[in-house]
Order: sequence, then structure tokens, then C-alpha cells
Amino acid sequence: MFPLQLFAGVFIDDPSYLCEVAQSLVEQQEKSDARKTKKDRQAASVRTVGRVMGLVTLRHRMLEAAWETEVLSKVRVYIAPLAG
Repeated sequence: MFPLQLFAGVFIDDPSYLCEVAQSLVEQQEKSDARKTKKDRQAASVRTVGRVMGLVTLRHRMLEAAWETEVLSKVRVYIAPLAG
């Protein structure tokens, strides 16, 4: 569904990359909708928006997981000497 580039560092580090991916998805959808009915174009637009929202959600979840991992790591480093 999504390109393998999602797991590259640029996906997390650069929000503009997400914008570029979203824009390319919209452009692909517009190109493929040249001779479709209005109903089909609307359905394709809804699918494209869903894919973009999926990308945004995935990026958010990846950032949250990285943040939680960092916090847990710091807690572990702090508690490890106390636990022996």
C-alpha cells in the first residue's frame, strides 16, 4: 500500500517529505480520473484522502513509539544502578 521509503529516516525527520508523498498521491489520482464519472472521481478522492490520513497516522505512531522508547530507556538507565 505504501512505498518502502516510509521506513527511511527522512520520513520521520522531514515533515515536508510527507507533504511530497501526499501531493504525489493526489496527482496520481487526478491523472487516473481523466475520463471517469463524477461518482467514480469522488470515490477515488475519498480513497486518496484515506491513504494520506493513513500516512499521517503512521508517521505519528512512529514518532510516538520513538519517544516512548527514549523515555523508557532513560528510566531503565536511571533505575538499573539502584536495582543492582
